[in-house]
Amino acid sequence: MKPNFLLLPFLSFLFLLNSCKEELEVLDEIEIKDPQAKIESLQDSISFELDGSIYTFDRPLGHGSGNAQVNLDSVTDKGHPDSVLYWREFKMMNSNFEGIGIRFVKKYSKNQLSSINFMSRPTNVLELYTKGMQPYAVDFGRFNTTDGITIDASLIDSNSNRLNLQTYLPEMRRWLTSIGYDCQENSSFEITNLHKLSTGGYLLEAKFSANLFYFEVKITADKKVMEEAKPKRIKNGYIRLRVD
Repeated sequence: MKPNFLLLPFLSFLFLLNSCKEELEVLDEIEIKDPQAKIESLQDSISFELDGSIYTFDRPLGHGSGNAQVNLDSVTDKGHPDSVLYWREFKMMNSNFEGIGIRFVKKYSKNQLSSINFMSRPTNVLELYTKGMQPYAVDFGRFNTTDGITIDASLIDSNSNRLNLQTYLPEMRRWLTSIGYDCQENSSFEITNLHKLSTGGYLLEAKFSANLFYFEVKITADKKVMEEAKPKRIKNGYIRLRVD
């Protein structure tokens, strides 16, 4: 039987068509299964819902670290001699010049820290960003007995007033306050992902809800100073930050 020479070009065309299709499928599969390029391109962002409005912060203002004494005494103002509080802070703003700051706070024994540029710093800073649920450091600056997260925000309300809010008790430890250590009992902060970046550092993702407070100073009937908390509830919070 003689070969059908008219059929050969058609079969060659089908072969090339299938080869191109398979190659495109492979490329699509690579793009789907290798999201690293997409992760590297993501920008820092913090957002949440408050009073029915969505607030988004996408302009980094910088980051820093700090130390403080631990377990401060309300009379002597002295802390535990063998411990140090360390925190890492990230600040952002939006187009309305509103701002937000997130701190990751942890207590350490002095022998767990190294001195770098006159600051005590843990060897493994990634301990601050452990995946899973994180508590709120509700007495940050007041007594420094708790680890966890703090949030500060400077927001403009519907009356164009600027409110300075925080998730923790006020710093003046000798003054009374209307909230206690249970002020974030109905709140949560969960680190959901920590992606290692080829450019260095990590991309952290978290979701959260929290009570933010601003404080009004009043004098009680027995002549004591009281900082009365005015709460604002934030929900559906999302954080994406480059951390190191």
